[in-house]
Amino acid sequence: MAGGVFAFVVLMIILLCIGFGGIAAGIVGTILFNKARKKGKKFGKPLTIVSAVVLSISILITALPFCAYVFFYVNAPKESPKTDIIIEERVHQDERFTADGVVYEYIGIDNLEVLGGDFSEPLFSYEVKFYLFPSSWGCYYKLENDYGFNFVIDDNMGRIYCPADEKEKAREFLNDNSRYEWHYNNYDSEADFDDVCKLINDDGQKFLFDLLDTYNSEPETIRIKAKFEDYNEYEFELYSKDNFCSKDVLTITEYKGKYYIETDDVKFLGTTETYTAEVIEIDDVSAKKLIESVE
Repeated sequence: MAGGVFAFVVLMIILLCIGFGGIAAGIVGTILFNKARKKGKKFGKPLTIVSAVVLSISILITALPFCAYVFFYVNAPKESPKTDIIIEERVHQDERFTADGVVYEYIGIDNLEVLGGDFSEPLFSYEVKFYLFPSSWGCYYKLENDYGFNFVIDDNMGRIYCPADEKEKAREFLNDNSRYEWHYNNYDSEADFDDVCKLINDDGQKFLFDLLDTYNSEPETIRIKAKFEDYNEYEFELYSKDNFCSKDVLTITEYKGKYYIETDDVKFLGTTETYTAEVIEIDDVSAKKLIESVE
């Protein structure tokens, strides 16, 4: 990400230099060749026109970096309140940081998303640096929980951290599937939460946990290519029973009477009407029974 931002900034600087150079050349050329035109020189008129065109294009090229600067300045993340404690690494850290002598580590569950819990209390600050922009401040917040962990959450990606000596226990606790239940995410419904996010019955719970084990074992996949009207998609998400967090998502696709789990490799071809995906074929009978239970 940082490399991409740096490359973009370099590109904008190059465009700015080209634009200023073109403006200078256009102005000088317009003046000189216009004088030549008035003296009756044949090359004066066409080169005056060329200089005017160069000037116009250069103004547009110069305007692009300025517009980009204004856009990113207006849309820059809002500054968080600066706390008394600034992390020792100074800038945002994805994996670990030290604050007030304590080492905090990312718990390492990438698919975990916090649903409940209060994280309004800023604990530690870090410096946010932007190319060509003044530095600002971001925060790691205290994540209230009933489990006794000293959780901290960042305001960047919602990643959860805890003291290094709590990490393994926290990971074991948050990865314990007995604390979770599968729900069907019915995004087409405009009803209340219980209908939009419908709890799956006991048979469905067992089947989905088995599917999750299959998915995590990275079995052999096949590739399907389909039009939207030829397949149906059903999303199931694993929510903690206390509604503190969600952990995993499985997307089941029904295509020509067979059922599959989608992997992350989904691509749309040409238009949004056709897609191709790497999928894992699953038991049709159990899958059909699960889908019928939520429809």
